[in-house]
Amino acid sequence: MKSPANVDFIRESIITFLSDSLDKIAAFIAFVYFANYFTTDAFGTAYTVIGISMMAGSAPKAIADAISKRISEDTRTYDPYFTLGVASIIAFVLFAAAVVTVVIKLVESRFEVLALAGLVHLGTRPFLFHVERVYDGVGMTGAAASLDFVDGVLTALLRFVLILGLGFGPSGLLYSGALSAAMVGTVAYYLQFGMPTALPTRDTVADIKTFAGWSLVGRVSIEAFHNWPTVLAGVFVSPTLASWIRSAQTLSMPGDLPGRSVVKSIFVQVSGDLERGAVDVTPIQTGIDIASIFGIPLIAGAVILGDSLMPLVFGAGYENAGYVLVAVAAARVFDQQARILISTLNGADHPDATAKTNIAHAIGAGIVFMIVMILGGRLAFLLVLIAAYASWMATAYWFVDQRVVDVDRLSWRFVLEQALAAMVMTGAVAGVSAYVGASSWLITAFLIGIGGIVYAAVLLTASRRGRRIAKTVYGRFRPTQTQA
Repeated sequence: MKSPANVDFIRESIITFLSDSLDKIAAFIAFVYFANYFTTDAFGTAYTVIGISMMAGSAPKAIADAISKRISEDTRTYDPYFTLGVASIIAFVLFAAAVVTVVIKLVESRFEVLALAGLVHLGTRPFLFHVERVYDGVGMTGAAASLDFVDGVLTALLRFVLILGLGFGPSGLLYSGALSAAMVGTVAYYLQFGMPTALPTRDTVADIKTFAGWSLVGRVSIEAFHNWPTVLAGVFVSPTLASWIRSAQTLSMPGDLPGRSVVKSIFVQVSGDLERGAVDVTPIQTGIDIASIFGIPLIAGAVILGDSLMPLVFGAGYENAGYVLVAVAAARVFDQQARILISTLNGADHPDATAKTNIAHAIGAGIVFMIVMILGGRLAFLLVLIAAYASWMATAYWFVDQRVVDVDRLSWRFVLEQALAAMVMTGAVAGVSAYVGASSWLITAFLIGIGGIVYAAVLLTASRRGRRIAKTVYGRFRPTQTQA
């Protein structure tokens, strides 16, 4: 098994990017179809339960994060860590089932009909996450992303089968993801590592205890932070608002792709560098450079096309939801930069810094989101969402400076060049849309294409770093010449 410190960073990042892209395409197609198929109320109710499941599942996921960290330091022993992770998932689901049973007996809720589906979802999604973290730990970040792709495609197919074929209704949105995770996770682990035979020991538990303690708090906090908008909207305001927010998150998913392609590799490389005694700043700089390369132009697109794009894609129930798309797109830029920095902290074995950052923002954002959603106010929602993610990024940046590397060694020039290119793109798209509007798929695709061409042209013309990144990616795909 190769050492994580010797992982081909660019190769793994490109594989991850391609897998994530295909995964998101499959998920997007299914999401759009069922957003139009269900009412906004039914759709929002299902995704509120999914959000609650994701928040609850953060506890076993935290153990998986800790396990991935320890495996990355010694790739020879993964079986006992794997079985420990599975045992933690089973124990947590049994605990969650007991809590849900008590709550259902005490309180009536619109979410009660999806309780069983939520528990099944809670038990299986962390399992796939755990398998992927084992892959990450041994340096196979590209393969882990490929599992996400397989899971995304299978989940999409199962949604059509369960909902349209078998009549599951909104619960099919949860059961499809659960069934896919169980199948992909089981097969993937067996094919790569074989049948697990080693049980966890006291030493296994002790080995991850310190990291898992902070990882648990940090993971729970960050899952809460990311899911507050959807969950609080569904519980305290209306499932319709929850469906607006979740749909905006799906529509802006392309902004995640570049950052997601490198964030896991950064964790592995920083972890390996730490074992060798020095952290190389190059992977961190690369992550900062490309994390928002799609996200920044998406903000411009949301401002210009948001009000027409949301109902065009998701149906008439999403009219006047453009402001949510703008808020989510802007927040994603800070989110992706923060993830690069958080991955750096985790790889450098500073889970306490990650946890402190996440806890503060989960609590603060949760309280403010609740107040804003109860009182109402579009502008307030937009500003709070953006400010929460900007603050999260700034705090992570400060901890990286204090704990890992001198941030003076990092440059934000390429990010500023992306913003400049997006401003030029905004003017071009606004000018064209003033004449043609955005009333159909064809015209909207044309406007998006114009924007993409202008953005890429400006970035490649004005930025030396942009040309270098494009050349590097092209070089990885160009066939190598061999001599006879």
